[in-house]
Amino acid sequence: MKTKFNGFLTLLLALLVQITFAQEKTVTGNVSDASGPLPGVTVIVKGTNIGTLTDFDGNYSISANVGDVLQYSFMGMLSVENTVGTSNVINVVMEESAEALEEVVVTALGVVRQKKTLTYQAEKIESEELVKVSPTRAASAMAGKIAGLQINVQSNGVNPTTQILLRGMRSITSSNTALIVIDGSIGSAGAFDDLNPNDIESMNILKGATAAALYGSLAGNGAIIITTKTGKEGDAFRVGISSSITYEDVAYMPKFQSEYGTGWQGAYDNIENTNWGPRFDGQLRQIGPTMGPDDVLPTQMVPYAPVENNLLNFYNTGSTLQNTVYFSGGGDDNTFYLSVGDQRTEGLVPDDTYKRNTFRVNASKKLGNLTISLSSNYLRDRTEVTGSAIGDQDRPLYWFLLNQSANIPLSTYKDWDNPASYAHADNYYNAYYQNPYWAVGTARNIDNTSRLTANISGSYQINEWMNFTTRFGINTGSGYGKDWRAAQTYNEVLQPFHSAVSSFVTDSEFSFINYTTDAILTSEFDIYGDINLIALVGATNTTNQSRTSTIRVNNLSIPDFYDVSNGTGQPVINVNESFKRTYGYFADLTFGYKDFLFLNLSGRYDYTSTLPASDNSYFYPSGGLSFVASDAFPEIKNGALSFLKVTVSNSTVYNDLGAYQTNETFFQGTGYPFGAVNGFEVARTAVDSGLTKERSILLK
Repeated sequence: MKTKFNGFLTLLLALLVQITFAQEKTVTGNVSDASGPLPGVTVIVKGTNIGTLTDFDGNYSISANVGDVLQYSFMGMLSVENTVGTSNVINVVMEESAEALEEVVVTALGVVRQKKTLTYQAEKIESEELVKVSPTRAASAMAGKIAGLQINVQSNGVNPTTQILLRGMRSITSSNTALIVIDGSIGSAGAFDDLNPNDIESMNILKGATAAALYGSLAGNGAIIITTKTGKEGDAFRVGISSSITYEDVAYMPKFQSEYGTGWQGAYDNIENTNWGPRFDGQLRQIGPTMGPDDVLPTQMVPYAPVENNLLNFYNTGSTLQNTVYFSGGGDDNTFYLSVGDQRTEGLVPDDTYKRNTFRVNASKKLGNLTISLSSNYLRDRTEVTGSAIGDQDRPLYWFLLNQSANIPLSTYKDWDNPASYAHADNYYNAYYQNPYWAVGTARNIDNTSRLTANISGSYQINEWMNFTTRFGINTGSGYGKDWRAAQTYNEVLQPFHSAVSSFVTDSEFSFINYTTDAILTSEFDIYGDINLIALVGATNTTNQSRTSTIRVNNLSIPDFYDVSNGTGQPVINVNESFKRTYGYFADLTFGYKDFLFLNLSGRYDYTSTLPASDNSYFYPSGGLSFVASDAFPEIKNGALSFLKVTVSNSTVYNDLGAYQTNETFFQGTGYPFGAVNGFEVARTAVDSGLTKERSILLK
């Protein structure tokens, strides 16, 4: 009897195990919307880390147990949940969410608003538009995408800088650049340039002062609101790699005449840099100095004919290799996004290089009604380019290119440091301007920089209609550089017109820290009937500190040893420090009627450290009205007209002064200190005792 009972228990246990294994199975299916299959939909087993993504055709496969709940989520779509039953196939049709049907933009102070409620113009650029052509700078990728947006590349090359203008120039003396805001905190054009374009989720462009009145004087020229990528709640763990390589060439040079060559006033001159000689005839002619019997080279002879693209051929084909690896994901109450970027650029100018690495960490965590978020970006880069004070005339490289004769095969003069070459300083043909390849090799400017841009915020949902958010942001960086030039002497017989080139080295350092703090209370509720109100009140503080220093020494004692201890004479030292602080209070009210008529009233009161204490504050009022006619009168919509909106707005903004602009400043005079005596000179810019802030009134 016992044996039979044990056998029965064994059979029952095997049956239970078989049933347990039978419950775990592979579920497959297809996810689509009204337009067809949806690739990239996140499918996870609710309450676990098990998940997958739909493929290009919307198909998926996932392991789950009977009774598990599968969650389907996709940006702009309503999430769907299905319980796993006896079927091994679950197909899902997703519907667009109501929020997705109403276009939203990120406005001042990170507040998300429906675009139709705004009383000013705002445009949005998504990530896909930014990275289509693999830009090295996000600003350059914006060119041509927004009406009224002008992108000026101010210092081209391997490490370009940009200026962003919205609707032109407004001020003669103050900045005209749009304000940069990164993940809710005030940044700078430099911080924008230092972002990895692959890390940007979207950019919202707020045009004009009305759009950004809540930021005060900093946004008198509009604002660019940048949102970087984050993970998504309930999203599966993802790993992505983005790689690109781009090439660039100089498109053209200034057009010069090609009928006449080396010479002056119609006469041939074998050492002249200008093209004012006789007409080209194709005959062999001497160029450069006449060599003697003791010289290692014979006198140089070249055809007296124009060399096609002789200046253009000086430049290389530039290349940029970019690689980004990112990781993202999220749980029920947290998200994260991490990325590492690497860029290597070989410039158009020989030997110009740029290297940079970016590291981004974004994360958020929900603790009940409190959400804590972190956004951070760290950059390190190294730039090496040709110096800007070349030769005995302290000219830039481009000047030397323009002063080469049309019949000179410039690209054959690369061997500049070989005394047995026509490219060498003593043997070069041009008696007035040096070989551009020599310029590249004897004047270098090297910079190493680092920057941290980060903010941490806490958002507490007090109730369903009120939220309190506080944020601390920092934009800090430092760097050091070395700018040097080698000495050059000349053979007085071969090069009687050249002056000796003195050597120098300049060491530079800089550091800056800008930080902002915000506290914002927002609420949204119905006042009466069809009238609702979105209200925002808050306070903010901005502090900017910077320090730069340079030390230069001349006439180095030991050749090719570029250290400030190697100089002779009195070092030239410059140190500049700056401090500025502003703080202000603001409020913004938007009244809505039946979701088609909106009235916006806002104001900000600022205090600044750049003005005398007796008159260091000012008020920025702004008001606007938005009427969405196509929502008020739906019958006017037809095939040609789907949306009609009319806005009118008025605002007053001020341009704050820079630090110390209301004070006379002094600097150490040339030649001082002289022994034990020091001397100072007053700055050459006069200061008006009545100088005050610049006011702009805009009506649109």
